Amino acid sequence: INENEINLISLKPHLSITLTDHNVFRHQNFDRNVISIVDHHQDENLHNHVKGKRRDIQFKDNRALVGSTCTIVAEKFFESAHLSPTVAKLLLGVILIDTSNLDLKSD
Repeated sequence: INENEINLISLKPHLSITLTDHNVFRHQNFDRNVISIVDHHQDENLHNHVKGKRRDIQFKDNRALVGSTCTIVAEKFFESAHLSPTVAKLLLGVILIDTSNLDLKSD
């Protein structure tokens, strides 16, 4: 156990984890701390206690349904709140990087 793990362990009772752009948190001791998942990669079927709207993994038939997890994040903003121009630009920047400037041929 290193110093960072000790600090993390001390926070465990107060820690709520949302996984974004990944759907696995490798620290098994923290499985129950994962409260939501937002991702566009193949579901690795871990953290199965996270269900329904809190488990938003947009991957089906061996392919991602969106080019960037930030697309999902932006959609969530539009569902529940106003998206400020600053946040919109930040999300768009990542979407453009993840999709090679919206190139349909990119992975």
